[in-house]
Amino acid sequence: MKIKEKKNPFLAAVYSFIFSGLGRVYNGEAELGFTVFAGAAVSLGPSVRAFIFLIPGTKVGAFYFLISGLIVWILGIENAATVAIKMNKGKLPYKSTKNTDVLLFFVAAFIIVLIFIFVIICSGA
Repeated sequence: MKIKEKKNPFLAAVYSFIFSGLGRVYNGEAELGFTVFAGAAVSLGPSVRAFIFLIPGTKVGAFYFLISGLIVWILGIENAATVAIKMNKGKLPYKSTKNTDVLLFFVAAFIIVLIFIFVIICSGA
């Protein structure tokens, strides 16, 4: 008798809460995980920069970026849990978590954060 592997929806949600997109990587959907992380980073990055350095005239635009980034993040949390539940019910095919995908996710996240810090420092803000 083959024991069917199951995904933990709570764990998928927690992973996505900690790092946007990581829950999708846990669900075996690495490409979508990278996409969700990039979407959140692109949305949240400019708003964080504007609020940290109090750049005049950028507050309203930064606020819109902040809202869109939070929406991507929250929907990513919900979607990671939903996909895990659907995999467990057999509505979606089970995909195993690949350790290399998790490692690549963290390497990509680290590189994106370094680029963001470099851009902030070089912009003279």
